[in-house]
Amino acid sequence: MNRDATEFVQGAVNVLGLAVNHARQWAEKQRNFELCKVSIKVPAVNLSTGAALSTATIFPGGAAVTIKCLERAFIPFSNQADVFPVELIGRDAYVKRMGRRFDNAYSTQYDGPTSAVQEGRYHTFAVLQQAQQIFVVPNNPSAFGGSSTVDVYFDAVKWLPDYSADGDTDFFLSTCEEFMLYRTIYQLNAFLKEDQRVAISAKMLEDAWDTVIKWDLTNVAATVDDANLD
Repeated sequence: MNRDATEFVQGAVNVLGLAVNHARQWAEKQRNFELCKVSIKVPAVNLSTGAALSTATIFPGGAAVTIKCLERAFIPFSNQADVFPVELIGRDAYVKRMGRRFDNAYSTQYDGPTSAVQEGRYHTFAVLQQAQQIFVVPNNPSAFGGSSTVDVYFDAVKWLPDYSADGDTDFFLSTCEEFMLYRTIYQLNAFLKEDQRVAISAKMLEDAWDTVIKWDLTNVAATVDDANLD
């Protein structure tokens, strides 16, 4: 706090810059902040091979974005225009579900495996996520106007870009400055000699983090009872 920023450059590495980015990344890993939530589009998801999340862009607008996690999925159907919410499910859960479905089909059918498999194939639409790859299931082109690809939309949480230059800012630096100051000093101490370090207590960090969480909760829209939507 009392040193020139140039003193934190060690060789080609700006350790102060590293500490600031590590402080914010720590916060992002702890919580899905409301101001990090975005709508995204993954274009032309192949019904056979899926698509990578790295192709996602902000919707609307088309700006590049790096995705932390997905929250909800939406797909268009025959007219490829109107989109509807569908289940977002992980591969492990999906495989278990289909295993139960086919097991039930075989245990209750008596006219051969063909009809049992056919029965097991009928299930509701979902978007399947496996690591950084997504798939639409079931993948029948007739449900999408005969197209072999479909645009898929998501509510998602993005990673904020690293600070890289003077003047870079975001809501952490403009609104959560106390937390960022304390956490940056805490991270910076790992790069400094012992006699250069500044003591930051666990209580200071905890109290500053609590204020960040309380502030983030003020950005959450009021919830609605689902029973009142009909």
